[in-house]
Formats: sequence, C-alpha cells, structure tokens
Amino acid sequence: MSKGKKISLTCKACGHVTNVDPRLKLTTFVIKNPPDQETPENPSVTTGKRGKKGGKGKDPVTATATTPTDNGTNGNILDGIDNQDNRENSDEMDDDDWAVDPDAVIERQRELQGQMANITLNEDLEKSVDERMEMFQKFVKAKFKAGPLDPKVIVVEAERLDVKEEAVVVLCHVLFHDDPLQLANEQQIKANRALFLRFTLKNYRAQRHLLGGIEQIIVQRKKDLLPKTARILKTFYDEDILEEEQILKWGEKSQKKYVTKEDNKEIRAKAEPFLKWLKEAEEESDDSDEGEGDGVEFVYEEEKRPSKTANGSIPNGKPAQIGGNGNVEDEIDIDNI
Repeated sequence: MSKGKKISLTCKACGHVTNVDPRLKLTTFVIKNPPDQETPENPSVTTGKRGKKGGKGKDPVTATATTPTDNGTNGNILDGIDNQDNRENSDEMDDDDWAVDPDAVIERQRELQGQMANITLNEDLEKSVDERMEMFQKFVKAKFKAGPLDPKVIVVEAERLDVKEEAVVVLCHVLFHDDPLQLANEQQIKANRALFLRFTLKNYRAQRHLLGGIEQIIVQRKKDLLPKTARILKTFYDEDILEEEQILKWGEKSQKKYVTKEDNKEIRAKAEPFLKWLKEAEEESDDSDEGEGDGVEFVYEEEKRPSKTANGSIPNGKPAQIGGNGNVEDEIDIDNI
C-alpha cells in the first residue's frame, strides 16, 4: 500500500467530504484490496467517472462503494489517492488495536472540566483583595443564615478566592458582629474551634489576622469586652487556635493595622497578665529543659506547696509578685484573670 491513500465519505445531500480514519482495520483492508474496476463481483460496487481513465495509469483510480446504514439506506465510501498525507504512516499501524478506551474518555472529560474551573478561578483572581474579601464575606453570611457553617465548604471558597489567610477576619465579623459579647463566651469559641483550625493550624499569618479580627470585635463593645481581653486570648490559646509564639509577638509592639494605635495599646495592656503568664511559662520550660539529665525531679503535693521566703522568692526558683506596697503577692492565677 503506497503512502497517501485515504478513504473519504461524501454526503449526497450537502456534498461534504470527510476522511475515514486510516488506522481502522476496515480502512486498510479496503485500500489494500480495491474493488475490481472492470468486472466487479459485487453489483453494489460501480466505477466512478475518474475510473474510466484508470487504464492509462496516469489518473488516480476512484471507486464508489455503497454500504448499508442503520436506517436501511446506502452510504457511499470514496476510495481514492490523495497526495496530502497529514497522518502517520498507516503501514506501521496495521497490527495495532485502536479501539476507544472508555476510561480515557472519562478522564479527558474531567480534565476539560478542571480547565473550565480554572478559567472561572482566574476571573475572580483578577479582582483586588478587597473585592475578593467582600465576595467571601457575602458567601459566609449567606451560609451562616442558612444554618451552621460547614468548615470544608468555607475553606474551599476561601482557597478559590485566594484569601485563606485573611478569611479569619471575616469569620470573626460574621460569628460575633451581631452579638460581640459572644466573643467572651468560651462555649461559642469552642463550638467554632474546627472552623478556626481549618485556617490557623500551622498558619502563622492567619493567626496574626485572627488577632486583628479579635481586636476589632473588642473595640465594638470596648466597655464590656476590654476587661475580658486576657480571658478571650486564653480561650483561643487553650483551644490551640492561637499559638504562644504568635500571641507573644502580637504583644511586643503597638500596631494600627486593624484598630487605632490607642485602641491597640489599651487591648495589649489588658492582655498583659496573660502575656506575662505565657512568658513565665516559657522561661520555666526552658529551665526544665536545661535541667534534664540531672536525674532529680521535685514533686510538690498540692497541700504541701513550699512557702515564700523572706526575700519574696520560692524554692523552685520562680519569683513572687511584689505589690505596689512592697508586700509579697501571690502568683498570677491564670484561671481568674
């Protein structure tokens, strides 16, 4: 079989011509075994106009074969020679099985659907961060009105809009805006723990944004919430939503990214007992790490805690609190701040 041979289908109604895939075994068989032009065995095979000149060997030979279709009518297959070869050499493909793989078709459909999703995503990403945050806020509000928030659904939308780190600020406003006092409700924070963790777990930037969102809610009801700042931060800390390192960094210097600098100073001042407790706990942890390997462990029973010495220190090395009047005060009771 020479290169370039192809079989075409011609529509009698409109004259449209389409090429038959040369990789099909039926196609290669017809090309290798063209119908007899002079004495056709099959009466349904007739010679075309160009077939009459085939005897001189100069004009390509064409034949029209009628094949039955599903509805009983006959379709035409045009067998001829085409000088244009836009496919691979079909001689090398004769022995291959070119059946369509249904799994490959399904996989291709999924790929195309993913590409369409990316087009939609890119359109949203062309918008500014403020616009995307506004879109995310409307989405969360609508879900919040419909019922409890599904953490998975909220995270997917935040990732689609590429605002996962900033999204916790929106969550604070949606969850606590209508009733800011709920920010001081431990049960309310615990109820939304899974939702917050979806954003803040091992994500330090998200934790810093969350601290900013907490500041904004406190400022809304400053009179009621400002005195409870330390308790609020401790609840988020106890639930592992905020990590010690990020809270301490937040308390190091005044910021005005989310609230005014004056409001930030007031909030950090009210959080000072909790910040101090974290620092002392960290120092004790460092001291215990340095003392490891000594083989000595001191255990004090609750009812037999060592009393403070005259200089205000206690035997375990932790300094006691000195009040403004010079008297020794008890240590910070973190559960009562």
